[in-house]
Amino acid sequence: MWFNGRQSRYLETESGIAVMLENYDIYNNYKPIRQQLCGNRVSAMDPSPVFKIFGLNNDEHYQLSLRFDNVLDFYKPPNSNFDPSREFNDRLFKERNSIIYHPKGIRTGREWAKSKVRFHIRVTSNPRILDSLTSLLNAKTVYCTTLLINQMRKDNFGVIQNVFSTEFCFQCLQFQTQFEKVPSLVLDEITLESDSGDNESGEGTSSSG
Repeated sequence: MWFNGRQSRYLETESGIAVMLENYDIYNNYKPIRQQLCGNRVSAMDPSPVFKIFGLNNDEHYQLSLRFDNVLDFYKPPNSNFDPSREFNDRLFKERNSIIYHPKGIRTGREWAKSKVRFHIRVTSNPRILDSLTSLLNAKTVYCTTLLINQMRKDNFGVIQNVFSTEFCFQCLQFQTQFEKVPSLVLDEITLESDSGDNESGEGTSSSG
């Protein structure tokens, strides 16, 4: 099941599962869209989305994750004057992008509901430094952010499987990545630091008269 939040801070499904974006006001202040640095090194996503989840079965087990979908792949703008703040596309996306799982793993509904759920997200466009806590994104691209709540259960063979999924998409969580160029080291600065260290240690060159 997939729910598009548009300009809402609170979404609720027919089954009673509901999600509130706790820091909605912060995200909603970005006009027309939030900019996120993304380059050859890892950048923290700031602010980090914080959710409060209601309506989960206390004794069932759930896994939470965030998925970043490339919005431009689905809008297919006819010209370069694409406005990412326009009406959000309601159709289900056929192509999925990067998924970040919450580090707490699989927990009961009671455990997820008793406190706020915060995702500390790191992004990069460099696949060589990718890890389980970092999302690989393209620079200069618009993404939407979807919260996935997967109900997990063991089958007859003891294998944990996803038996039900609910997706919540808040429009204010859209962002546009901006390439961050890592500054290169200046040789003169390195030389000065090296010379300073030699003088402090008392080592230097002497000249013979």
